[in-house]
Amino acid sequence: MKGKFIIMRTKAFHKLIDEVAKRILTEIKPMMHIKEEEEWLNPREAKEALRIKSTGKLLRLRNDGFIKYAKHGRVTVYSKNSIMEFLKKSIVN
Repeated sequence: MKGKFIIMRTKAFHKLIDEVAKRILTEIKPMMHIKEEEEWLNPREAKEALRIKSTGKLLRLRNDGFIKYAKHGRVTVYSKNSIMEFLKKSIVN
């Protein structure tokens, strides 16, 4: 059986993934009882907000309870509010 392939530029691929994640989040918000004013970030956006590159570091922060996340199937999103709170607590005077 021969497969079909779609070739696209990395930037276009990331944009597509972002759009898919937003669409899925829109669908699952009512099921997860998420407040509408809460903003959620996909993993790439969360790493950008935290100024980290490592997915492992992002997973450690969420698994250790420093940032909130929601998961539905294979889609994981991160609470922007909890990321901002984590960054505020991390400020050294």
